[in-house]
Amino acid sequence: MSLRRLLAAALVCLTAPPALAGSDTPPESASGIPRGYADHVIHNANIYTGQDGDALGRWATAIAWRGEDILWVGRGSTWQSYVGPRTVVEDGHGATYTAGIVDAHEHKVPPFDSFPDAAHGRPFGDLCPVLAFAPDGTPYPNFDPTFDEVVSALQGCNGEASRRRSVILFGARFYATSKGHNLLQELSAASPNKVAVGFDATEGHGLWGNRLAFAAAGILNPSTDPNGIGVVDPWSGFYGRVYNPYTGLMELDGWAQELAQVPFFAALVSDLSDAQLAAVYQAGLDVALSQGVTSVTDIFFAGGPQKAAAVRALVNHPVDLTVACLPLAPGDVCPNSLRSRSGVLLQKYFASGAIKSCRGWSKQPYITPDLQCPSVSTPTWYGGPNLSNFDLEWAILSAGYDTQEYTTCTMIHTFGAASVEQVVTAAEKVERLYGTGQRLPRRCVTLEHADMANSSLRFRVALLGYAIIQNPPHLALRGDINSHYQPSEAADALRFDSLRKESLRFAFGGDEFGPNSTPPNVQIAALMDSVPAYERMTAEDAFVRYTRESAIARHEKAGLLGLGYPATLVRWDRNLLSGQAEDMRAAKPEQVIVRGKVAFSAP
Repeated sequence: MSLRRLLAAALVCLTAPPALAGSDTPPESASGIPRGYADHVIHNANIYTGQDGDALGRWATAIAWRGEDILWVGRGSTWQSYVGPRTVVEDGHGATYTAGIVDAHEHKVPPFDSFPDAAHGRPFGDLCPVLAFAPDGTPYPNFDPTFDEVVSALQGCNGEASRRRSVILFGARFYATSKGHNLLQELSAASPNKVAVGFDATEGHGLWGNRLAFAAAGILNPSTDPNGIGVVDPWSGFYGRVYNPYTGLMELDGWAQELAQVPFFAALVSDLSDAQLAAVYQAGLDVALSQGVTSVTDIFFAGGPQKAAAVRALVNHPVDLTVACLPLAPGDVCPNSLRSRSGVLLQKYFASGAIKSCRGWSKQPYITPDLQCPSVSTPTWYGGPNLSNFDLEWAILSAGYDTQEYTTCTMIHTFGAASVEQVVTAAEKVERLYGTGQRLPRRCVTLEHADMANSSLRFRVALLGYAIIQNPPHLALRGDINSHYQPSEAADALRFDSLRKESLRFAFGGDEFGPNSTPPNVQIAALMDSVPAYERMTAEDAFVRYTRESAIARHEKAGLLGLGYPATLVRWDRNLLSGQAEDMRAAKPEQVIVRGKVAFSAP
């Protein structure tokens, strides 16, 4: 400090009361840099900062913030120097605080969501109920119906005058019992007057439709080409086809996969305004906030980039919502209005091809087609990646670097060893030809799931430095994966702690937010006690993948509590990081503070 500053400081000390006695003049740090008083201080608390280091660095007892940003977090009595005349001082009474949860991978699917707009008449979407009955005769929704049960339900719903369309949720039993059936023909007969769409409720990548559904999605013309003989598949195998021995031609069989779902979903919500779709997001984000989630990355499936931007613009919520751009056609442009709060534009691509259609091995879709493909006699899925190697290389090359603030990040859906190998090979080529020659800075690329990648592929991903986004709720798919995939691939699915041991960057996303979603802390508890021992994670290792590491993967300044970071934190009703799965599972947020302001308080 200069002599002039020393004299000025002395004069202030002689003429003003002590700082803690009510002065509006901010104190100075030991270095002489003005730091200002805090708007809010919490002390006597158990604060998990999420930072690396020993327990003293990871845990603090007090935190101070001004405006939206953290001024100080640490231990001891230093917090007192941040208290001014208008500072709110709060005794934490030993409560546990953490950074807000950053959910790196979500899908809000309006066709299957409840609508907060009761007047719209779709409190449960357009679900056509398939009922099952308990031993005492009590009916309950059946989300794993057989083919015959679906046909019966569609016939009933087709006769409802007020119904506009019929949506069915199905699972493994439908795949098993629909073999040998041409869904386009038979479900069109069951529902000749209503659009009928089925969605795989267990895995999410399978969809079927009747003729009216394919027409509503703009795929076939029922007047000129009712069987879709002339339909061109822009997604390289995402429409199921079957050989018709009577005509000698290939026809649509009613199945659609992955990206091909988008036009169906768009058709199902075509009667909803952008404001009504935004209301679905608002309601879902309300639930997410109550679970301690303060940032969400959503992949919009109800239309193209412009539709996504229009809906996102109408969402106003404390939770940071970033909607990824999903270019579906060569002319699709990702609008800058989809950039996140941190200025990042997320672009989503799919490299998984149609492998899910036959539920086979990703490198050989037809091991036993008569058993694995739910189509007529000799199904013809033109499997393989939906992106050419050139397209994939361009998607990777278009990604910016993770050191850039205003950048573009590429998200690539990879499920199955074949798609992971294709992506890694393309990335290695891009980095070799256009990279910096160093590991850092990395391109802002994430592999969504990367399931079934073997140890060699995982090692190559680690060398690239790309992050993997894993979904803990996919644990529910273990039985499905074991029954439909080669043992060599199934053994490499659902990796969690082994990713950490192999030094891969990885983060978590919940796959769904809203009324039916599993809270992230409950998902983490399952990773602590409900996976094989070699994949079990500690409370802290898993929690940072849902906070700090998710924020890094999505290029956000969030997910930890430190100087200059947003004052976004959650107070829990217990210490969810005690190391005990039961504490993690039972924890509930009491209060959520987003950028310095209380956004949620438990009733």
